[in-house]
Amino acid sequence: MLPPPDGPATPSFDEVLRRRRSIRAYSGAPLSALAVSRLLWAGQGVSGPGLRTAPSAGGSFFLGLTLVAGDVADVPAGSYRYEPGAHRLVPLARGDLRAQIGDAGIDDQPWLSGPQFQWKLDLRFQWKLRQV
Repeated sequence: MLPPPDGPATPSFDEVLRRRRSIRAYSGAPLSALAVSRLLWAGQGVSGPGLRTAPSAGGSFFLGLTLVAGDVADVPAGSYRYEPGAHRLVPLARGDLRAQIGDAGIDDQPWLSGPQFQWKLDLRFQWKLRQV
């Protein structure tokens, strides 16, 4: 289970946008489980009955998140599927997979194997049938 993404989020959204930068040098300090919890919730979390933090055509929610944790406090290294309804991680693979992700990158991108965690967006087709 992930910690609840509750509590005051600082800084403000406007400040986050002003300070946003792409970096490829990482501190090496573990990322907190709360920070990962908030990021996953912001990306696909449940914000109310039948609602998510990200839009979805017709409520189909065909986008999902997979977390690849390398150095996250209280989360063993591995790959996890994020389940928004329960706000939890479901293990997919064990072990630190960051080097494999770096090796799979296009051209020479050693920075792909450095972050404490990575997430990927999954496209899940769920066909909904309705009577006309």
